Amino acid sequence: EARCAAVCVAWSGQHRVEPPAAAPASLREHAAFMACALRELCALPWVGRVALVGQSLGCWLAARALEDLDAAGLGGGVAAVCLLCPVMLDVPQVPRARRLRLPLRAARVLGL
Repeated sequence: EARCAAVCVAWSGQHRVEPPAAAPASLREHAAFMACALRELCALPWVGRVALVGQSLGCWLAARALEDLDAAGLGGGVAAVCLLCPVMLDVPQVPRARRLRLPLRAARVLGL
């Protein structure tokens, strides 16, 4: 029997539930929260593999979280990454794409 536990991280204000008062507000705060959540998830004894999926802005957040995990030597817990964003097809042509180069390079090094 295959089991899959899923965790969904949504950007505050992009869903019907009001975010708590202490919710992360900036992109960097959200990326740090996501990296922290991934570290905690990967540390659970019953979690064998983690697949990270990002869509639209979630691609940037996923890439940043992956970069943070790799810098901490913890990127091995992420078994797969799927970035769903047409903008990612031609990153060099995207304004501010320089911000994505390091996270994408980290994903390549990890073989993701």
